[in-house]
Amino acid sequence: MQQATQSGSVLWLKNEDIAAKTRMALTIPHRGVRPYGVSLLVAGWDINRGPTLYQVDPSGSFWAWKASAIGKNMINAKTFLEKRYNDDISLEDAIHTALLTLKEGFEGQMTEKTIELGVITVPSEEELAAAMAVENEGTTRPKPTFRRLSEEEVRDYLAM
Repeated sequence: MQQATQSGSVLWLKNEDIAAKTRMALTIPHRGVRPYGVSLLVAGWDINRGPTLYQVDPSGSFWAWKASAIGKNMINAKTFLEKRYNDDISLEDAIHTALLTLKEGFEGQMTEKTIELGVITVPSEEELAAAMAVENEGTTRPKPTFRRLSEEEVRDYLAM
């Protein structure tokens, strides 16, 4: 679920950023106006929906995707993702697919200094089942965690 902008950086939003996005939408006086000219890919996890990925364009329109790309060469990147992505993809394969997708439109050398990768780790089926069984007792639900891969980890994935 890693995606990149034209510069090769990965963009993730925290809950606080959702409020900022809402304020941005409220400042658009007319539909179709491009006040900021920014497209976003917002990734997350929900206990009911599981992994989610949304693309938001400058007009405020949004679409849900399983895998997507924005920026330079996005048509080729989306075609590549359509061929490579499936619902049962492993984390290793997903990271490798994301890197191959980035390479398609990346200008210059891809190194651990020029890209960032993030991973959302979700609770296992057993953790979810246990949480649902005791949810009424006031315990907290298991939460997904976001982790940005270190430069060493990115270097290792690029060497594959």
